Amino acid sequence: MADSRWLDNDRFKKEYGFPSDRRDIATKDLEEKYVKIRPLGVGVGGLNEGIFLVRNKETGRRYVQKEFDPRSKQLVRELLLLQALDHPNIIRYIDGFIDKTFWNHHTASVYLQYCSFKSVQDMLEKYHKHNQNIPEHHHKYISEQFIWHIFRSLALALQYLHFGVQPDDKRSPQELDQLVKDPQYCRDVWPIILHRDIKPDNILFRKSQPVTGFITEPRRFLKIFQRQKKIYGVFPQYPRVLLADFVRVLPA
Repeated sequence: MADSRWLDNDRFKKEYGFPSDRRDIATKDLEEKYVKIRPLGVGVGGLNEGIFLVRNKETGRRYVQKEFDPRSKQLVRELLLLQALDHPNIIRYIDGFIDKTFWNHHTASVYLQYCSFKSVQDMLEKYHKHNQNIPEHHHKYISEQFIWHIFRSLALALQYLHFGVQPDDKRSPQELDQLVKDPQYCRDVWPIILHRDIKPDNILFRKSQPVTGFITEPRRFLKIFQRQKKIYGVFPQYPRVLLADFVRVLPA
């Protein structure tokens, strides 16, 4: 287990409002609870053993399982941290285990939200593929509104990681500014967390209600939104943006 003070789960539970519905990290394999559907990617590095789409046998809900060797301090640290963090723009921990019962064969996994709308990298590749073989006047572009939506979501996630501030915080910008400049706050109240690996692959999209499907062309979103607003009197949201992959996280 990681032994840094800022990664002490008891400290998160007592001081930072640890989410009450988060499951404890199990000490045995959870294969009786989840069934693998298909691989989503191969592991990166010698102790990362693969990423899989899985289904909860009881509820039928789909999640992502990230398998790893618990001898990796970085990957154990990611599991501990994801269990503790709670923010609408950070990938959500569902379950996890570290199983050391097998002789000379340790296994571990973290189960996370499944983001079926893929990543910013997937969206960029889709645009590139569409535009590379057609005249420029037929090119498609990501709308400025959607870019600002991504930027704002990431800013909120980083505000939480750096200072523990939630989106619904009622304090004024001036109060928050004074708070985060206080060395004692940064030292004793919230352990500043640096992600260190923000890139298109690690910025994921997840469905937000009331949108019922993901349209990879953001301009088409506006047409759908305008139509739904006219019918239902509601202006739907873009897909939720989630920051993922906390392997390289370090305390400031």
